[in-house]
Amino acid sequence: MYRTLKTRFRAKKEVIDKLFECNRISAEVWNECLRLAKEHHLKTGKWITKTEC
Repeated sequence: MYRTLKTRFRAKKEVIDKLFECNRISAEVWNECLRLAKEHHLKTGKWITKTEC
């Protein structure tokens, strides 16, 4: 389960832009992880576990 707490804060435009850039990069990493997990599942019929690399 994921828990999220939304908080308002103020920052300069440059900082906000950098945060959005970091968010885009993390989304790319997440999507690649999902792609690899699905590929593994299609090949083996099993999902990757926490102990597998």
